[in-house]
Amino acid sequence: MFKFCAVVDEGSLSRASKRLFMSQPAISAHIKSLEEQLGLTLIHRVGRQSVVGKAGEVLYQKAGELFALADDLETVMGDLRGTQFGRIHVGISLEWEHLLPRALGRYKAAYPAVEGLLTVHEGDEVEKMTLGRMIDVGFISRASTRPELESQPILVDKIVPIVNQDHPLANAIDLTPKDLSREMIFVRESGSTGRETTDKMLQGCGLSDQIAMEAASHEAIRALVLAGAGVGFVPRSCLGPNGSAVPVSIIDLPGLCAPLNRT
Repeated sequence: MFKFCAVVDEGSLSRASKRLFMSQPAISAHIKSLEEQLGLTLIHRVGRQSVVGKAGEVLYQKAGELFALADDLETVMGDLRGTQFGRIHVGISLEWEHLLPRALGRYKAAYPAVEGLLTVHEGDEVEKMTLGRMIDVGFISRASTRPELESQPILVDKIVPIVNQDHPLANAIDLTPKDLSREMIFVRESGSTGRETTDKMLQGCGLSDQIAMEAASHEAIRALVLAGAGVGFVPRSCLGPNGSAVPVSIIDLPGLCAPLNRT
C-alpha cells in the first residue's frame, strides 16, 4: 500500500523508485500484486507517466486515512509506554547538518534505548519524505510551501561571507560590496535554499557576476576558501558555535549578511 501511494505522490515509477530506494520492476510487481488482490486496475501507464484511475483515487484517499490512524495509534501507544523505548527517524536538509546531529546526540544520551535514524537530503526531498511518512519529522531551511505540512521557525541563522585568514579582506574595516568586485565568489548549487538567499543578497549588491563556482556542500566552499581562492558564502552555523571551529574569517560587511530561517 505504501509503495502504491509513493507512485501516486511522485506521478511516475522512476521518481517513486528513487524515493523508496527500490527498483522500478520491484515497485511495479508490488502494484500488480495489489491490483490482483483487489481485482481492480489502480494505475494506468501513459507514456512515462503513471495515471491514477478511479479505483486508485479511492484507495489512495483511504490509505491516507489508514496511515494517519496508524500514526495516531503509535503515538497513543508511545504515550502509554513512555519515551524510554522506540525509534525516531529525522530528516534534515544540508543546512542543518552542522546543528542537529549534536542535539540528537544529547537526545540519544538521555534516552539510550530509543533508536535514532538521521537522513540528509535537499529540502524538497525532506518534505516529500515527511508527506510519505518515511520520516517522523523534517528540518529544512525555509517555511514549507506544502499546505499538507505544518512548519514552524525554530532558529534564525545567517548567510555570511568568509575568506582565508591570510586574505587581505580578513581584517579589513569599513568594507563595502565594491571591495568584492574583483573577488571570485563561491556559493551553493542552484535549487538549494541557501543559494536562493545568497542570490538575492548578491543581486542587491551588484555582485552576481562574480559567482565563479557552485558547490554541492558547505564543506566544498570552505575548502575553496581555505585554499585562498576567493570569498565563500555559507551559513554561520557551519563554522562552529562562535565561528571559530574552522580556520576562516568572517568578513565584516553587514550588507552581505542575510538571515536564513530554519524550520
